[in-house]
Amino acid sequence: MAMVYEKAYGGVHIVDGQVDSVEERNPVGHGFAGNRKASDMNGVPLPNLEDPNDLIADPNQQPKPACFGVCAPHWLPRSTYAGTYDEAWQTQRAPYLPTDFDKRFFSMAHPDLVYPGYLRGGESVEITNMHPNGTMKFNVPNVNLNSDVTVSGELVQPKFNLETLIIEPNQLKLSMVWRAAVQCDKKVLKISDVKISMSH
Repeated sequence: MAMVYEKAYGGVHIVDGQVDSVEERNPVGHGFAGNRKASDMNGVPLPNLEDPNDLIADPNQQPKPACFGVCAPHWLPRSTYAGTYDEAWQTQRAPYLPTDFDKRFFSMAHPDLVYPGYLRGGESVEITNMHPNGTMKFNVPNVNLNSDVTVSGELVQPKFNLETLIIEPNQLKLSMVWRAAVQCDKKVLKISDVKISMSH
């Protein structure tokens, strides 16, 4: 079974072809009652993925969707971090991000899977019940990235942070994503050279 939000708690209640109510934390899931009575939920599919500490026992229960998949940017709680794009932003700040933008918006992971800070490499990982060969144990690889960026003829060396770790047990695949930022503002067109090197 795919570990996707379509298998977790959530969904949309549609009446006469129109959206009546929606579970904004996961509109593609199952089990969301919306404005329906308990008797109206007969035959409605329930989620396959649940938090073992918050199992559904009542049609009116609204547990936090439990999933290992990617949270869409317009879903809660991620959308609350996007900031305010009002007339003041349009006239005074666009195209820059609004002042109340929260970098947590960039995180696609389920809130329970967000690491406090940055991974360094070397962290131990244990995965159970996700592969036919049994429990998987390994350490996050230690990889050092260095960069040389030339802006207006000056050399800048931004620090890389390991921001995303994607584990796909069935494919025995691990993906690591780093981010490095250079403050260049209107000098962005004057970036003449970018060199990235890697070491273990």
